[in-house]
Amino acid sequence: MFLLETGAFRKELGAALYCAEQEVIVLSAFIKLDALRWLIGTSKTDNLKVVSRWKPNDLISGASDLDCFPLCDEVDIPFGISQNLHGKVYIADSKIFIGSANLTSKGMSLSQYDNDEFGTGFEYGETEKTKIQDYLATVNWLDAHTVELMADHLQKIHHDEGVQDQDWPEEIS
Repeated sequence: MFLLETGAFRKELGAALYCAEQEVIVLSAFIKLDALRWLIGTSKTDNLKVVSRWKPNDLISGASDLDCFPLCDEVDIPFGISQNLHGKVYIADSKIFIGSANLTSKGMSLSQYDNDEFGTGFEYGETEKTKIQDYLATVNWLDAHTVELMADHLQKIHHDEGVQDQDWPEEIS
């Protein structure tokens, strides 16, 4: 186990993604398109899964990008949401990286302006794999129709204080 700052976290994660042969799983509250492109381009496995929080305000505020779903859909990467997700977990085969870095340019030190992030990486075992699989079973996996409904709903929302805590309407959730 080791403590990594922002740039070192991305480098270690990138090396693990490049070597991954079995699976890559991403759990990140916020996901931006440019960072997702980096992750997909760096990973050598085609068995990826991506989970984000994607509350309406996350998308309206620009903390996450709605365009992440079409990119994943285009290359057959399952994309799911979990409304209570706040964690940042990256799994590449038997390596797990946990820290404060969202899958964004600032979080992953992909831009000139980085966040001060910290994380750690280590080998993980069957107990942790089971916990991750149990968590993934609770995720709402998206399809193009649902994302279309989400986009329509977002267009109707005005930038007011009520959107901060707003959940998706029942027909979407």
